[in-house]
Amino acid sequence: MNNAKAITLKHQLDTIRCKLENILCEGEISSEEVCNMSRTLDQFIVIYQRLMLEKK
Repeated sequence: MNNAKAITLKHQLDTIRCKLENILCEGEISSEEVCNMSRTLDQFIVIYQRLMLEKK
C-alpha cells in the first residue's frame, strides 16, 4: 500500500471514530455500542495492515 492510501485510510477511520464519539455525546447510542464499534475499527486496521504487509 502506498503512503497516500495509508494516510487517506487513517484519516477516514479517524473521521469515523470522531463521529462515533459525537453520537455517544448526543446520547443516541450507548457507550458499550461505541466501544464495540471502536474495537471493530481497530480489528479492521490490524487485519488490513497485515494483508498489506503480506502483499509486499
